[in-house]
Amino acid sequence: MRKHRIERNLAFPSEEFRARVRTAAKQRLQYVLTCVAEPPEELLPAARARAKLRYAKMLRFAGQEVATRNKATLEGVLAHGKQQ
Repeated sequence: MRKHRIERNLAFPSEEFRARVRTAAKQRLQYVLTCVAEPPEELLPAARARAKLRYAKMLRFAGQEVATRNKATLEGVLAHGKQQ
């Protein structure tokens, strides 16, 4: 009986526990963000350009992943339709 209770608590953590985890994550994120050094003023335009390129690359890869999954799903549906 005790084992089931422990498993349930691990599977469905309490609201208090989730709030503590969120608070700790926010505090750590703020710490990391304040520790990241900004580039000097003369390097900011180049840093922004590189950041925009990284963001565009990330979006492109995400779009390709979605398209690949959709294509695989359609191929599966077509293959299933041919079998019937």
